Amino acid sequence: MLNFKSQIFKRFLAAKFFAAFTAPALILTLVSALTLAPQAMAGEVDVVQVKADKDRSGMWSFSVSLRHDDTGWDHYADNWEVLSPNGEILAERVLAHPHVDEQPFTRSLSDIKIPNGLTYVILRGRDGVHGYGGQTMRVDLLTGKAEIIPSASTLETAEP
Repeated sequence: MLNFKSQIFKRFLAAKFFAAFTAPALILTLVSALTLAPQAMAGEVDVVQVKADKDRSGMWSFSVSLRHDDTGWDHYADNWEVLSPNGEILAERVLAHPHVDEQPFTRSLSDIKIPNGLTYVILRGRDGVHGYGGQTMRVDLLTGKAEIIPSASTLETAEP
């Protein structure tokens, strides 16, 4: 009988020990998941509008509107790029802070040299969590017309 009671007591202690250490771990896991979830749900950066202008000296300026559900310093749209058709980075605009309450937002970059012979460029956005992706746009340099292209995934080799 003592042996049976001893086994029950050991199982009871083991269950208490297990509960004492797994409950806080479970709570910590749930809290971490809930605090990180908004960052993961913010999605990728979408380029939603582009205006391109060429000045008299042949240099280009781009005004680019981005949409991204910035959540703060841990997850925000942090740059956009002008790329050649083969994925070469022609220009990069670094975005120094989140735009949580300003969506979509537009930022410009001037004095960009586009190599002779290019008829279009591609613009894509980036964030620190997802990298490049989301909606990209192609700008016809002869007409200035911007159009959405399906994905930046074909340009992964241009990622630094």
